[in-house]
Amino acid sequence: AAVPNNGIGVAGVSYNAGIMPIKVMEKSTTDTASLVKAYDYIIANAATYNVRVVNVSLGAEQSGLDADDKALMRAVDQAYYANILSVFAAGNDDGTIPYYCFPCDFVENGVGVINLTENYAEIGKPSSSSNYNRLGEKTKDLSAPGTRINSTVSGGGYQLMSGTSMATPD
Repeated sequence: AAVPNNGIGVAGVSYNAGIMPIKVMEKSTTDTASLVKAYDYIIANAATYNVRVVNVSLGAEQSGLDADDKALMRAVDQAYYANILSVFAAGNDDGTIPYYCFPCDFVENGVGVINLTENYAEIGKPSSSSNYNRLGEKTKDLSAPGTRINSTVSGGGYQLMSGTSMATPD
């Protein structure tokens, strides 16, 4: 949602969108309670802030979440029934691709996003580090650019980043 044409940094793909940032990570981990609390806040304030989409750019392989986490799945379902769509990162290379990524592959009422390569000769091809669907499965729903994306970083400045977490907000 970065402002375009101001001579500063990057421009967002949806620069008229509002953002309601909610911190759920401490360093690089989170827990169910933090995510459920965030969803409760989002649902309670959806009308005030016109919330329609939640970006969940995290996965169990990096955050410490558990695939048996029913509380988070209930929170995602509650948001869905409140007309709020959750969009999930499909996960990045953990040494075994494809693999099941929580929460992306375990929620029914959400959208999973894979990361595309930046190589224009291979448009539409998943990045070699991006998780993708297993044969016959459809848990990942969309693909988006997510390789070498210029992004803001904590403390100020910009950095090129890659992964499904960069593709998910698109």
